Amino acid sequence: MLLFPSVNIIQTPEMHYEKIIIRYLTKIKKGVFMRHLTLSEVNQVSGGDFFEMVGAIIIGSVAGASSGILKAGTVGGNSGGILGAGIFGGAGGALIGAITGGVQGALYGMINSWDKTLEWFNNTAEQWFDMISPLPK
Repeated sequence: MLLFPSVNIIQTPEMHYEKIIIRYLTKIKKGVFMRHLTLSEVNQVSGGDFFEMVGAIIIGSVAGASSGILKAGTVGGNSGGILGAGIFGGAGGALIGAITGGVQGALYGMINSWDKTLEWFNNTAEQWFDMISPLPK
């Protein structure tokens, strides 16, 4: 194995490893190697913040859609009327409430990230099972 064509020196594998170690040690002295990253920097580099945002969008849209269904369905059903027109108003309100609530919840999750959206989702879920309160706040 000839590394230097003009000089007929055969380089052994041991010599090759010594050169690698010497290069490594000189780079350490010069400070070429990367510093330790903070947790925030690691998340930004690895895409962790992106997946956190996607999760927040998902739970935000679920919380928003379910709240929208309950609130808009109740308001649409309260319109009442003769021959059960309140049923149609409630169904229409629930459909529109699910769409608009889901979109608003997804935007809320995208803007406020995981921690705040999870707190909002937990508060909304606790209100679903509160039998005293008729609607989530």
